[in-house]
Amino acid sequence: MFDALPTRFAMVELDRLVVHQTRVTYDFVTSLAARLGPAPDSEALFHFCLPMGDRDTPLQVNRMGSRRYVFASESMDLRFHAPVLLAPGQVSGYDSFGPIAGVVGLVVGFGSNLLNVVRADGRLLLYDGYHRACALRALGVMHAPWRGRRAADPARP
Repeated sequence: MFDALPTRFAMVELDRLVVHQTRVTYDFVTSLAARLGPAPDSEALFHFCLPMGDRDTPLQVNRMGSRRYVFASESMDLRFHAPVLLAPGQVSGYDSFGPIAGVVGLVVGFGSNLLNVVRADGRLLLYDGYHRACALRALGVMHAPWRGRRAADPARP
């Protein structure tokens, strides 16, 4: 949704963030805080707020009939990414009953899972990373690295 906006990385005071998510899963917040530890150094804090690489979150894919599949994960970051057009040669294991003209694939995966903040109207809005922000505050951390975006301003050219 915000991929076309300018991005920057900086430190943010967590108590200045405006949040709109009213509920978080306490057990998940507690597990995040335990994974980070009571006195994280700046490198651990960076990797906690801006994780990169593979996830350790289990994913289940189940076939629910001849034309339906269900993707399930405990992660709230599992989402539909995009439809993609594939060439017939890119698909294997499919027995066609006639010539294939094209294949539409639906890409499902995980979101960025970063501490995301959007700057709009002079405010800092926490867009993603609520559980991480709550875990940090529970540990007494006041400032955290974030990836920030500036919302489009209709008054600016």
